[in-house]
Amino acid sequence: MVTVKPIGSASRLLANPLITASLLLLVFVAPVAWGQQYETGTLLPASGQSGDFAGAAVAISGDAALVGAYGDQTHGNDSGAVYVFRRDAPSDMWQEEAKLLASDGAAVDKFGFSVALDGDRALVGAYLDDDNGADSGSAYVFGYDSVTGTWQEEAKLVSSDSMAYDFFGISVALDGDRALVGAYFDDDNGADSGAAYLFNYDSVSGTWQEEAKLVASDGAADDWFGFSAALSGDRALVSAHRDDDSGFNSGAAYIFAYDSVSGTWQEEAKLTAADGASYDYFGISVALSGEIALVGAEQDDDNGSGSGSAYLLRRDSVSGTWYEEAKLLASDGSGGDYFGGSVAIMSDRALVGASNDAAPYAGSGSAFVFRYHTPSGTWYEEAKLTASKGDYHDGFGSHVALSDDVALIGVPKDDDNGTNSGAALLVDFTSSLAIDVKCNGEDGDVIVDIGQNATVTIETKNGYHPGFMGDLWVIAITPFAPWTTWSYGPFYNPYWRPNANTVYYSGLGVNSYATVHDYPVPPGKYYVYLAVDAIPNGILNLHAIWYFDVVDFTVQ
Repeated sequence: MVTVKPIGSASRLLANPLITASLLLLVFVAPVAWGQQYETGTLLPASGQSGDFAGAAVAISGDAALVGAYGDQTHGNDSGAVYVFRRDAPSDMWQEEAKLLASDGAAVDKFGFSVALDGDRALVGAYLDDDNGADSGSAYVFGYDSVTGTWQEEAKLVSSDSMAYDFFGISVALDGDRALVGAYFDDDNGADSGAAYLFNYDSVSGTWQEEAKLVASDGAADDWFGFSAALSGDRALVSAHRDDDSGFNSGAAYIFAYDSVSGTWQEEAKLTAADGASYDYFGISVALSGEIALVGAEQDDDNGSGSGSAYLLRRDSVSGTWYEEAKLLASDGSGGDYFGGSVAIMSDRALVGASNDAAPYAGSGSAFVFRYHTPSGTWYEEAKLTASKGDYHDGFGSHVALSDDVALIGVPKDDDNGTNSGAALLVDFTSSLAIDVKCNGEDGDVIVDIGQNATVTIETKNGYHPGFMGDLWVIAITPFAPWTTWSYGPFYNPYWRPNANTVYYSGLGVNSYATVHDYPVPPGKYYVYLAVDAIPNGILNLHAIWYFDVVDFTVQ
């Protein structure tokens, strides 16, 4: 994986609107538009065919990824399959490793409609399987044998009380030896009220045991509890996007926590949107990372009818209560985008799909990256992702997943292997142009004698994108402390070239080398602000910045 080298004593930030200077002050930069620039691979099933809808479900964990294709016909029409891809360390390329099929797969099982992955274990839902009645549903556990390099079916999970039309397996989640499976048409609290089941792996017997059945304490008919589910440690998040607390189908989500003393699961909180309204479908998608929950509401209307939103909720470790921390909206959101139809979260990064966004074609879809700014306690939009070869109604963003610095985005209506054959796109947040900056040939806090020129050199090196071309900008050199804000206005530049706000080198490409000479300046410490944008047109494109950092030197 290619990364950007640190510049002097400043921390590098690649495609990140927060700039960490040597004094650890933060600078805010306009949102970054990545799109195709950061697209680092396409996962395209080798045996894909029309109607497979590969990418309708995706999961990623470390160097392995799952792409569900519920329309695969190996065991009959819509029997389903799941493709495993793995990153090859030497080449840094992703390769198809296996095609997973249910050992007893049958037509219209829709195996692969939901998928989860944690390390060398995969969980696959087949919500229309008929073992306990028509469409009762099931889920399959697969394990990877690193010795043989093969995947084996380890178990088939069904609920202890499953019945016809429960749709067990509509959602799945996996964390270590624990699995969570949704059954949104279970009837315990009324017709189609819904439920979710927790299973635990017993390493002694080598079997999976049903640990608990979760239902909402105030569940009601048609709530669809279990339609979406997430698992993180000893907490589970289960949606009920047709709950009516804030209006008809406004939606809700429930947090359950495991009590290690009693060995039971308890409902900890019911989450709803502070501004919830009818038909918002809060909970259509959910994600959980530690004590942070992300809940999608794809029919929220803030940016127009059906534009969508997503809510971040956090648990207060002191009071133990959950509170709404932020409401996420797309900066360019519009009616019918379905922003929030899919969500993923890992630590301080959130990913939200907008599968019907016209980006740029009707229904081609997009996904938005948000980051958490610790000092201010706020979330900001970091990037909008689109497919480089996106087409009408591809549905990019229908399902999204995160692992470390890699995002996996489903494109179920991609047509590369035939109409609606589907694919998934990889976006690596750390791979791009590599830049090395030195002052007077040195890294670190460089000392320059009075009367001498400070010479800043910028060298670009091969990254993931050998065709990259852009503009290098020396935005300013200033004797003042690192900026704490950066707006769209002109930059104050007291010492760098009289009457000029910026210096740039147009058409900078990989393996380029540029030198910037400064005339002598008075004694003091100076901060040089550098940026590389992705459009070689001589205009400082704040929405296309790939790289921004600060290098300092001292004149004495």
